[in-house]
Amino acid sequence: MDRNVVLTIRGLHAGGETEDGSLETVIKAEYFKKGGTHYLLYEEEQEGFPQPLKSRIKYKDRVLELTRQGLIETHIIFEQGKKTMSRYAVPYGEMTLGVETSEVRMEEWKDSLKIQAEYDLEIDGEHQAHSRIEIFATEENGTANP
Repeated sequence: MDRNVVLTIRGLHAGGETEDGSLETVIKAEYFKKGGTHYLLYEEEQEGFPQPLKSRIKYKDRVLELTRQGLIETHIIFEQGKKTMSRYAVPYGEMTLGVETSEVRMEEWKDSLKIQAEYDLEIDGEHQAHSRIEIFATEENGTANP
């Protein structure tokens, strides 16, 4: 896969006290693979703030990591069969995220890859939702989402 990709990230949430719903982001990103680890790097502009939000997605051996730096500071680890805790800081305050991951998987093709994680989300110790994150990266001239 080329270094320049189009990245689609979908977050799907169901149950808990929050409304069922989904969120989708499509953005240009850089992709590379080093030592069997897949990396996706991208920046997002945040309305009303001068500096972009820098994000890194890292995947290896059924472990997915999402790191964000800037307006939002976090490092969330999705590891199959485990519960992880992380700090989620925004300008208005900080909270603790609990992520209990039931499944992490990746599919890879010549010009694209797809990573999915199923998990239960807690915020400050209270269950919020059963969730799924889907990450799809394709070469800028590659095929559409499967």
